[in-house]
Amino acid sequence: MVGIPTAGFHVACICFQILRRYRFDRDGIAYIEDLIGGALLGATQRSNALTPSEQILSALRYYATGSMQIVLGDASGVSQPSISRSVAAVTRQLVAISDQFISMPGTPEATRLVRY
Repeated sequence: MVGIPTAGFHVACICFQILRRYRFDRDGIAYIEDLIGGALLGATQRSNALTPSEQILSALRYYATGSMQIVLGDASGVSQPSISRSVAAVTRQLVAISDQFISMPGTPEATRLVRY
């Protein structure tokens, strides 16, 4: 993120704002981008296509705030349909890798252990 201070009080404030807006810190957002960013590269030749980073940030903000897509688009200068496509694409990619991070108990005994 260009132009963001890297030391002192301002960094703490900025990091808090990032966490507040996206529910992830910088490292978490970077990790998500490493995991799914390549799959979000569009085949479009349009000059104003959203980057994987922009798509991920749009989706994370939508997940974190529950705001209407048109409000998120207005705040970021992106159209509502672009926000919608971003949320759908990021969600598909997160679901595709979810088995790496989410496991369900396979037996009744395992279920009992998880509950307590």
